[in-house]
Amino acid sequence: MSAAHSAPVAVCAQHTGSMTQISRADWHVVPLSRELWERGGRAAYQEGIDTENASFAPVAPDWEAFIAHKIAPYCLAAVDDASGDCLGVAWGIHAFARPIYLGVVEHSLYVRSSARGRGVGKGLLGEFIRRTEAGGTWTLLGLVFPENTASIALHESLGFRQVGVYERVGKMPFGARKGQWRDVLLLERRSPVVS
Repeated sequence: MSAAHSAPVAVCAQHTGSMTQISRADWHVVPLSRELWERGGRAAYQEGIDTENASFAPVAPDWEAFIAHKIAPYCLAAVDDASGDCLGVAWGIHAFARPIYLGVVEHSLYVRSSARGRGVGKGLLGEFIRRTEAGGTWTLLGLVFPENTASIALHESLGFRQVGVYERVGKMPFGARKGQWRDVLLLERRSPVVS
């Protein structure tokens, strides 16, 4: 994930049908599709997995397996204006099965290494926050390995706070840490606009 980008970023909203498309300098945010998953979204996820500090999943799944349990309106892609390739993805899942918690969403965010430093992570997460709030989400949760300091800094810059640590919550199933227990930080952002 990208740390906060310090340069100002041009932002403009364009209405495209029922969705608002957010443009930032040379990329924009749109709903994630199968095509965009294959044009870089899956690679963004796999690059994160390959760091061994972003996910317990060993392999980024194909589209059908990926989309099966996601909240479709909260699956977003950052798209390069010139190439049309996907630079990063964000998605949400219901954090809990009980209906009382429908406004609590766990999210994930992955940015291609080649797109880091362009404000993609911050812009994509910011748009994800806006869309989830518009959909009535009152709390966003993020599960982050403590070693992923760039992700922690990005989340904190957008109002997330650390509320706990799941100690030794899972064993790493692959890589150099295979078989080792990993801690995971619980980050939370309570919406100031959804009550």
